[in-house]
Amino acid sequence: MKTQFTLSPENAEAIDKYSQLISADPDEFLNDLVHDYCAEAFAIDSGVAIGHLNSRGFPTLAAAEKFKACQGRFWLDGSETYNGMTFTF
Repeated sequence: MKTQFTLSPENAEAIDKYSQLISADPDEFLNDLVHDYCAEAFAIDSGVAIGHLNSRGFPTLAAAEKFKACQGRFWLDGSETYNGMTFTF
């Protein structure tokens, strides 16, 4: 499966810089980073992914509820106001 992403200029520069340091292809380097810091972390039941995703926030209550249902548990209890709307978790 091939998904195309647009990196910010700062992120693209970092990927280029660090991939060149180890003489790696930038695409392979980025895929390794995603695997090591996302795919593996999200696959284990350590709470790493949940903590990260919660820190990103949810654009809608439906998105928060979808995440809650997907995880089977939820460790936060609170609310947040975003653009004049309050979301309770």
